[in-house]
Amino acid sequence: MSPAEPLDAGLRESLAAACAGDAPVELQALAAEVREGRTSWEQVWERPGPVLLGRVLGDVARRWATAPGAAP
Repeated sequence: MSPAEPLDAGLRESLAAACAGDAPVELQALAAEVREGRTSWEQVWERPGPVLLGRVLGDVARRWATAPGAAP
């Protein structure tokens, strides 16, 4: 497998947010693996499951909606 392409800080933040707090247990486990150095967000993002993908897209949409200059 080729090395994972580096992610920008915003996507890493969205991944972390998608796996925190009220996230399903399996996503919280992914976050724990990243914190423990057993994997990286880049590796996680290479094969996101549908739940993770949906939560990341929701986080990105919220960030865009509240960004300065966003349409009302």
